[in-house]
Amino acid sequence: SFTADKTDGCGSYTVNFTNTSTALTGTNFQWDFGDGSAPSNAVSPSHTFLPRTDGKDTVYTVSLNILNNCQQRAPYTVDVTVRPDTPLVYIVPQQIVGCSPFTIAVDNFSPGNNQSYTYYLYDGSALVQKIVKTDKSEVRFDPVVTTKTKTYTLYMVATGYCGNTGQTNLIPITISVTDIIAQMFIEN
Repeated sequence: SFTADKTDGCGSYTVNFTNTSTALTGTNFQWDFGDGSAPSNAVSPSHTFLPRTDGKDTVYTVSLNILNNCQQRAPYTVDVTVRPDTPLVYIVPQQIVGCSPFTIAVDNFSPGNNQSYTYYLYDGSALVQKIVKTDKSEVRFDPVVTTKTKTYTLYMVATGYCGNTGQTNLIPITISVTDIIAQMFIEN
């Protein structure tokens, strides 16, 4: 058996393994780190795990085998999770143009998993609404009512498990008045 000083982290990080097997001397060990790297024969090795480049979490299964054991035993395993250093974020509003009152609906296609997703809708520098979610389900803002055509700004910030954040690009949302009323003035 063995212990790991950490089993969950962000970005590239090194894990120190402590072999807790009953006999540490005169025994041939083989460590497989689950990431395609060369196995190690050290008693208690350290290994650096790398994150994926696509923004998704990776779980590496680390196993320890005893090569010269008189009794055949299954390897002892521990999972090590590596998360992206900075979350990759991607959202798509279902419509970017509409008429007042307009409900903005947004789909979150961000890869991987994060602690939270915070959506912001601004009218210039004024915050219209902020929505915080802990999953990637659809977001619907309260209906926006305007008396003149305006362009609002939408974006999302994801907070990863290690506290790092990633932000989407600013997305313009144009909302027009519901109807135009024709008016005529007559001077006498």
